[in-house]
Order: sequence, then structure tokens, then C-alpha cells
Amino acid sequence: MRAILETERLVLRPWVVGDAAELYRYASDPRVGPIAGWPPHESVEQSREIIETVFSAPETYAVVLKETGLPIGCVGLLFGEAGNVPLAADEAEVGYWVGVPYWGRGLIPEAVRELCRHAFADLGLSALWGTCGADNPNSARVLEKCGFTFVRLEHDVPVALMGDIRDERVYRLDEPGGTSGEDSPLCVAAAGERPDDLTTDLFAVWNASVRATHNFLTEEDIQRIAAYVPDALRGVETMMVAFDADGSAIGFCGVDGEMVEMLFVHPEARGKGVGSHLLRIAVQGYGATKVDVNEQNAQARGFYEHEGFEAVGRSEVDGMGDPFPLIHMRLRDSESSAAIPL
Repeated sequence: MRAILETERLVLRPWVVGDAAELYRYASDPRVGPIAGWPPHESVEQSREIIETVFSAPETYAVVLKETGLPIGCVGLLFGEAGNVPLAADEAEVGYWVGVPYWGRGLIPEAVRELCRHAFADLGLSALWGTCGADNPNSARVLEKCGFTFVRLEHDVPVALMGDIRDERVYRLDEPGGTSGEDSPLCVAAAGERPDDLTTDLFAVWNASVRATHNFLTEEDIQRIAAYVPDALRGVETMMVAFDADGSAIGFCGVDGEMVEMLFVHPEARGKGVGSHLLRIAVQGYGATKVDVNEQNAQARGFYEHEGFEAVGRSEVDGMGDPFPLIHMRLRDSESSAAIPL
């Protein structure tokens, strides 16, 4: 599974196809791509294709601004032959860019420092490399701010995607940097990339959580609903999973578009901020603003209200047509968030 990383102002998380329009917004600007070695995007469809191919590579992250919940750039690690310099098996090259409106705010150095921390502390790499065009002082300053040391200047380096050559500055970092992340490691598993053992582990979390919190369900209800849960766990668009120090799943959150489709925490991990951590990434990293809560589950409604959601509607039945009323909630201050009478 792919990690989710977090800094004071940013969430670094895997790209999803729903990011295509925002990617095109910034990647179509001719001031962004060519200086980094790639041509501007020509359409939203091309941006979507790049998300599905290039940006699906391991350790490639959308840089999401917490204050908007939208991607504004990209950082990632290149391995093996994908790098612009020769890389050992335990080395990687750092790549990065950010949209023009966010230049000069220190956001990319913030993202790169966290990526470096992740590379050393979580991936166990021994060294990181960085390259930039000799005529790109802004990119060079990013590397220098993050502790990289200038190694050499290489002449007449082919830039395949641009069909030309350029001189490049090469940097290296041997020491980890950045700040520590949350206590509960958080990873994302995209639909189609969820092995059976992960589904089994998540189902166990769901089962324990439901039995501890959904007192309005009978045993017959639980068994009937349980038959549908594995498919839901496999099919939701984005699945974030929190783990304990031993690597066991202790909570998960599934997001589809703007909707938090599911959020469950194992009873033994409740009260430790796991649910708040998952929900914060769902909101700040994936733009989730809506959730449906069982009316009989007062604890869940209270949790979401504490996290900034408010009730905006009610349904007599749940999504499966069962007689368990739902409270429709929306993040306060999000678009059309005015509550209506219940």
C-alpha cells in the first residue's frame, strides 16, 4: 500500500482520477513543466491519463493544500532506471513541482522535507539524489533548503520528453530530515490493489467496531449486512488504513468523491485520535465534505459534529433500504452547507 504523509500545511497522498481538472489547471502552464523536463498538459483528458499511468508509480504523491483540500503540485521518488542519475538499490531521486500561484511560499521545501523523512525513516533508503536544470535556480534552492549537497554539474544531458539537451546540477542527501508524522502509520490502498488478507483485516475491524457501537442492530442484522461488507471494502474508491506499531490494522476510512462512505476504528484503539486522524486526511487530502450517519448511532453523530460536520437532512431508510434512518451531514463552511429542518 501507498503511504499518506502530512505536514503543517500539506497532505501528501496518492493521486486519484478525480484530481485531473486540478492537475490540468497547473500542469498546463508553460512556466511549470518545461523547466522541470516535461511539456505542458494539453487537456484534462491527458492529465487524467497521466494520473492513471505516470502518477500511479509507487511513492508519487499529490501535494494537497490543507486549507483548500485540493492538489497544487507533485512530489515523488524515482527508483532504478527511472532516475536521471545512476541509482543504487537503496537510493532514489527526488522529483517535485508546484503550481505557479504557490511559488515562493515554501510549500515545496516543506513537502520535500517530509518526503525525505519518509524515504529514510520508513523506506530505509541510504541516500537521495536531486537534479535540476542549471538555469533553474528556484529548483536548486529547494534542494539546498532541504539539506542536499551540490555534487557536480553535468553537460548536455538529454531531456527525452522535451526532445532537447541541457546542463544539470546534481545534488545528494545522506542524512534524514523533516519532522515525525502521526503515531498511527497511515497508508492508502486504491481500488483493485487490495489483497484478500487486507480485506480480511478490515472486515475484522468493522465487525468489532459495529458490535461495540451499533447497539440498535440485532445479530441477524449484523450477519446480513456483513455479507455485503467485503465487496464494499474492495470497491470504495479510496481506502485509508491506520496501523498500530505492530503493523495491525486498527481503523480505516473509505472515501468516494466528496462522500465519507465508511469510517471504523477497532474498539481497542478508540480514544487515541485514530478516527480524527483518518477523517482529517479524508477532508484535507481528498476533499471529503459529506457523510451519512445512522440516526441511532449518537456516538458517531457526536464525533462528526465535533469534527466540524452538521446535519443537513434525513432519510427514513439506509442505503440498502433497511429501516435504519440516516442523518445526512456536511462539513460546515463547505459549499451549500446550510442545515435544513430534520
